[in-house]
Amino acid sequence: MPSGSRRWAAAVAAAVLAAAAFLGAVTRSMAEPPSALEFREIAGGRLAESGTAIPREAARVSLYLGDAARACVTDKNVAVDYGLGTYGGAGVLFDRASGAAVERRTVLDGWPRVRPETFGPPPAPRPKVRLGGPGMVQVWGEMRREGSSTVAAAEARWGGRSWRALQPADFHNRISRAGYEDRQNTSLQSWSGILTRLNEECYVEAAGANGESKRYTMADGLPSNIVTRFAAGGDSLWAACADIYDPEKKAWGPGGLARYDAEKNRWERVETIDGRPVRWVTLLEVHGDDLWVGFREGDGIEGDRIWYGMGIGVGLYRPKATAVVLARLSGGKWKAWGREPLAEGAGPYGQPPSAAPTEMPQALARLGNRVFLYSGVGGPLPSYSFDYQLTGRVSALDLNSGAWRTFDNEKDVGQDLLNEMVAERGEVLLLGNRGASRWDAKAEAWRFLDPGGELKNPMMSAAAAVGDQLWVGYTNQSFGVLGEQGISVFDEKKHRWSHIPPAEIGTSCPVRRMIALPGGDVWVFFMPRPWGGAALECPLIRRETRPAIPTAWGVGLFSGGKWTFPIAIGPKQAGEEPMTGVYNAWDTSGMPRDVVAVGDRLYALLADGLYAGPGQWKCVLKGEFTRLRLAPGGKTVQLFRSVRKEGGKIDYERIDYDPATGKSTVTPSDVDEVQNYVDEVQNWYVFDAGETLWDRHGPDTTWIGDWTQVPTRREGLWTVGPLESGYHAVIETPHALWIASEGQLLRLDRARLKEWLGK
Repeated sequence: MPSGSRRWAAAVAAAVLAAAAFLGAVTRSMAEPPSALEFREIAGGRLAESGTAIPREAARVSLYLGDAARACVTDKNVAVDYGLGTYGGAGVLFDRASGAAVERRTVLDGWPRVRPETFGPPPAPRPKVRLGGPGMVQVWGEMRREGSSTVAAAEARWGGRSWRALQPADFHNRISRAGYEDRQNTSLQSWSGILTRLNEECYVEAAGANGESKRYTMADGLPSNIVTRFAAGGDSLWAACADIYDPEKKAWGPGGLARYDAEKNRWERVETIDGRPVRWVTLLEVHGDDLWVGFREGDGIEGDRIWYGMGIGVGLYRPKATAVVLARLSGGKWKAWGREPLAEGAGPYGQPPSAAPTEMPQALARLGNRVFLYSGVGGPLPSYSFDYQLTGRVSALDLNSGAWRTFDNEKDVGQDLLNEMVAERGEVLLLGNRGASRWDAKAEAWRFLDPGGELKNPMMSAAAAVGDQLWVGYTNQSFGVLGEQGISVFDEKKHRWSHIPPAEIGTSCPVRRMIALPGGDVWVFFMPRPWGGAALECPLIRRETRPAIPTAWGVGLFSGGKWTFPIAIGPKQAGEEPMTGVYNAWDTSGMPRDVVAVGDRLYALLADGLYAGPGQWKCVLKGEFTRLRLAPGGKTVQLFRSVRKEGGKIDYERIDYDPATGKSTVTPSDVDEVQNYVDEVQNWYVFDAGETLWDRHGPDTTWIGDWTQVPTRREGLWTVGPLESGYHAVIETPHALWIASEGQLLRLDRARLKEWLGK
């Protein structure tokens, strides 16, 4: 567990629950928003300095509780902090005896996401340095501006001295810039070459209370000058040193485990533990009186390369492991347990797994005679983050028998991606993108801690008022899937949520648009998230679970309590197959591109023109159009098309189609008025307010980020906030006014706010 999390957990007060008057008579399906929520007026283009508080009983918020960010354990409870997108968050308190969620807190205006007296103070600030790749430090925030010449990759207090493993503060930027500019320099195109250079500039410094200090390098016995971890255990100071591979000799050079000999004032390399050669130490921890070391055995390196772009890409610089070893120093004696490394699955973007396993031990937890080992497994994404996190996996070692047990994330843990393992007060928790799982020692199994979140995905994409219900659809507006698809339904009469799963609909494709016609039928346009870059619908990337239901693209109908999907609109092209998975903006023949409604009629844009329905769909306007939308007032359908002029110039035209008369008019359109279709669909959350759920851009960006404008009976322009999120949408239903943000859906009751909102 990171030191910041330990400090956070240590400050938790254990007996505060009795003072909480949280949910009261409110149903468990709704959480209470902060008392700071209020109405404020916009006057002269500026937000008023004060406003009117919204009563707690008039506002409730529904949550998506998926990604577990932090956790801590008290005497009676387990507290988990969930991330709700970019800004928001929520805290849930679980009873340790039953595992049930007993209290939930959400704050829409940033930290604290949960009450400090219950869940502890905010975590430590983001570290100024990050250790990434095989051991190189990247400097962040204030320290970069401070202009420090060196930065500590690891620190420890031992023997009356402060020990720091120092690296040049500018090395990452310097080597990244040089490697990008000089592609011919082979020494800068591999991790082994870069680490060789870094090794020449690093050292360990030990400073005493009297101000005297001494430097230690390989000349003083260190296996390498790049120290990544310290541990004070067994009356000694231990150091893990980055391993450097020599591609010419095809052998390991500097690196390994070292112990400081105080009498000799030197470091000594630990060649073997219990007969096993020690290299690539990535776990070095002290638990009680015991020192634990996690390392890998193996020859050769996997992926000794660098990617340059906006920085250094981590590549795949890891040893080809033949064994993973966990060793313990207890009572002056070593004992080691080895097993085969966990194999990698298929990598992101369809990449094949590494030729050899490269599992990386990262943390451990001990319960009695069972030790849990948390490891990183799998290749990194081809991004420009040189410290990209590996997918977490967990195994358990029985100290009595020496037998290992490996857990499957999906089947055994109930998670898709594991981020961290937390061990406190006899509890072991696994934090992942679906939440938190807890080890049940009696059943010898992992139990999912159900927080009772109502929303299935933090990225809501479309909404519609259907009688006395609110329907909400989801998308995946990020580089990864954060939750389930399908449609969530809130029943105003029963005051509870339900979920329509993809299997019932017939597709797990994200919702693009949702339309409720006057007769009661609900039409839903399903379209893969429109990213034209790496974040495609398929193949899957980390944070995604492969859907059991195909992600078929098309239009679905809910009528008479039944779903029909897909609805045939245009004529099927010869040889055309249903669009599934990957979205390609240049290959959408026969597939709907958008759907809008005028009265009880639907209008769908296909590659060959505009079609009108429902019932017998008919093409009412032939042509290739780049965009479909409704004109202000909602009675005229507008289409845009590009027109190629002489000299290769492209102009745009707007076609206004009147459904009442069937006539259309053509008007030249400024290129700023309509984007190219490819750009448009790649940024489809930037549509006019009301056309889709998300509207990032408001008329006044000085206040739109924290507040969102809402309709009221009062004169003037009124907002609700603070919300602390860049994503807001307002949906009106007969009984409530809803405000959607990332991972949270705020409901303002019209009856309780009649003076402001009306009926």
